[in-house]
Amino acid sequence: NIMLSGYQNNLINVGDSIVVGYENVIKDVSKVSVFGEKNDISGNTKLSLISGLNNKQFAGDNNVIFGTNNVSSDSTGGLMSGNLNQDLDGSGNFIIGKEQLSSKVENSILSGYKSTSISTINSVILGNENELLKGENAIVSGKKNEINNGYNSFINGKDNVIVDASNSIISSVNSTISQVERSVISGINNNITNTSNDAIFG
Repeated sequence: NIMLSGYQNNLINVGDSIVVGYENVIKDVSKVSVFGEKNDISGNTKLSLISGLNNKQFAGDNNVIFGTNNVSSDSTGGLMSGNLNQDLDGSGNFIIGKEQLSSKVENSILSGYKSTSISTINSVILGNENELLKGENAIVSGKKNEINNGYNSFINGKDNVIVDASNSIISSVNSTISQVERSVISGINNNITNTSNDAIFG
């Protein structure tokens, strides 16, 4: 069964769905609800809700997308809201803001502007232009922080480059920090490497 309202919608192989708006392309999907214009939903997508302008979903299920120009591909159980966000090959993610990129991420939150999360699990990224590559149970907040391998850690600040941090709390500005375990680090312009069980301030 299909409930259709609007004009110039293109529906191909659609089952048990609702489509309201115009110039939407809906192909090879079932049990979806689409509201708005120029949305492209395809690739065996099912059980999803999409509302807005020019959103794309391919091969996903149980997703909710609100906003404009968002892309969801091979993702499940996600909620995305905003503009120009991407959720690629993810599961259970909440993405809100603008120009956020999430790839191979599970059960995580991205909120803000232009942040990137790749190959992370159970993590949170808040703020602007932060990057978390390979992380688990990490919280990142602030601006322009680059983290590679962050585990069980809280990282806050601006313009930091952090590699291999685990079980640590880092609040810093313009610092380079690597190979840190079970430590608390706070300060400005620090260059710290290979430390554990330390408390560093300044």
